[in-house]
Amino acid sequence: MPRLGPLTYEQMNEAQRRAADEIAAGPRGRVMGPFTSLLRAPEAASRFQKVGEYMRCITKNPAR
Repeated sequence: MPRLGPLTYEQMNEAQRRAADEIAAGPRGRVMGPFTSLLRAPEAASRFQKVGEYMRCITKNPAR
């Protein structure tokens, strides 16, 4: 059992719900991985999601 189990939508406060909705609407399509724990700090979860989306989906690294 993980130390911080995933929160159900009903257990989340409004800020956590907003962050979860934002993550699920992004390229991941759902809340998974470290975001299940990060939702306990919704501002951090939202910011990490934006950084990850930028790095994975927006920037393009040149081929070597």
